[in-house]
This record gives sequence, C-alpha cells and structure tokens, in this order.
Amino acid sequence: MCLSQFFPVAGGAERQAHILAKYLIQKGHQVFVLTQRKTGHQPKEVLEGVPVERVIRTIDKGPLFGISFLLSLISLLIRKRRRYDIIHLHQAYLSAFAAGLLSGLLKKKVVVKVACGGEYGDMRRLEGTKLSWLFFAGIKRADRFVAISDQIREELLSYGFAQEKIVRIPNGVDLTRFHPGTSRIKDLFAGRSIVLFVGRLDEQKGVEFLLRAWRRVKEEDKRGPVLLLLGQGQKARELNALTSSLDLGESVRFLGRVENVEDYLRAAEVFVLPSLAEGMPNVLLEAMATGVAIVASSIGGITDLVQDGESAELVPPRDEEKLAAAISKLLHDKASSKRLGKAALERARRDYSIEAVGRKYEDLYGQLLA
Repeated sequence: MCLSQFFPVAGGAERQAHILAKYLIQKGHQVFVLTQRKTGHQPKEVLEGVPVERVIRTIDKGPLFGISFLLSLISLLIRKRRRYDIIHLHQAYLSAFAAGLLSGLLKKKVVVKVACGGEYGDMRRLEGTKLSWLFFAGIKRADRFVAISDQIREELLSYGFAQEKIVRIPNGVDLTRFHPGTSRIKDLFAGRSIVLFVGRLDEQKGVEFLLRAWRRVKEEDKRGPVLLLLGQGQKARELNALTSSLDLGESVRFLGRVENVEDYLRAAEVFVLPSLAEGMPNVLLEAMATGVAIVASSIGGITDLVQDGESAELVPPRDEEKLAAAISKLLHDKASSKRLGKAALERARRDYSIEAVGRKYEDLYGQLLA
C-alpha cells in the first residue's frame, strides 16, 4: 500500500488503509505500507500489526516536493518489486501516477482508490495541476479504480476512465471499536445535551455554517446544549474567532484531536457532519455504528450511506437555517432521534463492517492475480 502520509497523521484515507491492512494481515496476506518520511518518525515500525516503511524522501519546497516524491517512490517500487504482487494506492494523485507509469514495466497489478469526490475531490485536484493531461494519462494505466461512492463512479466515467476498470467498494468501519454503549464523557458536561462534530477544521467540512446554525439552536433551546468540535485544521483560529463574534460562549468547545472518538460518539445525542464535499466519510460510518442520531449534508458520499428521514436528517450544504432546524428537531424529538439512530446502526452492521469490505478487496485482488 502507498500513501503520501500515514499515522500519526490520521485523515480518512490513512484510517481506511490502516484498518484494511490489519484485516488483510489477519487473513494471512502479506501487507506493508510505503509512505513519506518526516522528521521525528521512525523509518520502519509496526503499527498495530501493520509494517510501515517511511522511506519516501521529499523536499518540502514548492514544486520540488512533487518531483522528489515521484522520483523517490519510483525508485522504491523498482527496488522492492520482489516483495509485492499488487500496488494499492489510497488516493488518485502522485503515488497513483508513479504506480501507473511503472505497472507495465514491473508487471504488477495496480489498484487506485479514489478517496473523495465533488469540488474538493481527487479529480478536481488532478484537473487543477499544470500537467493534468499527463497525470490523467499515467493514472489511467492502473488496472482497477475503486469508487467508494456513486458520485465518484460517475466522476470517473465523466473524466474518461474505462467503465470496465471501475469497481464499487465502500469504506468500512471497525465494529469492535465503534458500537453502542455508555460513556463517562457526558458526566463531564453535567448531563447537558451534547451535539458532536468530528473532522478537520477546514473549509471542506463546513464548520462555519455549523457555528452559525448553532447560534439559532442556542437561542431557541434554553436547556443549554453544548456543541463539541473534535479535530484540528488550518481554519481553527478563524473558527474560534467566529465563535466569539457570534457570542456563543461556553456552549461551543474546541477539544482538538482526541484518541477516544468512540466515547464522544456514545455520549452525543446528535452527530453533525455539515460537509461541502466528501468521499465516504469515516466518521459518518463510525457515528452510524455507534447508533447516534445523525444530521448531515445531502451530498454524494453521504447519501450513499444514509437516507433522509429514514436513517438521518439530511440538509442542503451551506444552509444554516435548515441545519439548525434539523439539530433542534433531534434534540427535542427523542422518538425520531432513536428511530434514525437505530436504522443507521443496522445498516452499518449489515453493509459496512471492515470484514465485509475486506472480503470485497480480497475478491478484487484474486481476480487481478488469476
């Protein structure tokens, strides 16, 4: 598996690669991760049973980063060619381009997972590069493209990817970690109703609209609910300033990155994901598996997982008025909240366990090597 970064950096692509690698290793497959080496990281280590080699060397200076990344990865894939049969990339970008170029020369099968769709997605990112035609040509040489949502599948087709190379495999969730249960987190907030957001604090996640919606929720609900924001990102300072300007006070808490996300999900009455674009969000799968009521944007990647009025309350992205109304509804209507949470939980257990998803990847690998 190849990723531009890996744990302790823990975005969606990294988390999915990690839990899939753990599953495959448990099933007897030999897996190792190639990723970028950064200051302070061990060059080789084993993370929860997954061998990680931080050996891709880069120069962190503008265009030199991309050039150095590509040259280093190409060299490593050639030198380590006897150790693997399949190269699995977890984003359609530099590493996928390198593997696509080498696939014929090395006679190795290449699988590219497309991690995100829409205005912030992999295809838009490729389209925005100066040599986009070259990147697309190299990546299209891969043997299979994994579309994690219907939106991404349609995007791949619209960009000229061969239909017979596209397979639909969703993200998975670790049900041994994320499941319903009790949590002491609620005691830390004196029994107040907890509304939870988990994710990067950046433009794509739509937190600005959540804060503006929260002002309406706070004004209408005199019981004193609290909004907890878990995560870090480039807009953290700006969002803190917005919280102050909206006079939200102690009703909003920025808690940064936490390791025990599952405990917060179990404590929450409502989980909110106001994203502007997604692939198939890990945290939404985790919320589903925990059984918490969900409010989310009605966008591709989310609508593949939950349906409005059946397993979640879905609202248009950027619509703070409807977002506030949906949050308030679930805080007050306990019957609806319980019904939606139960339906989402049942779907997570039925369709999105890492075991079910892992078996689909095993089938895909087997077909490629047959």
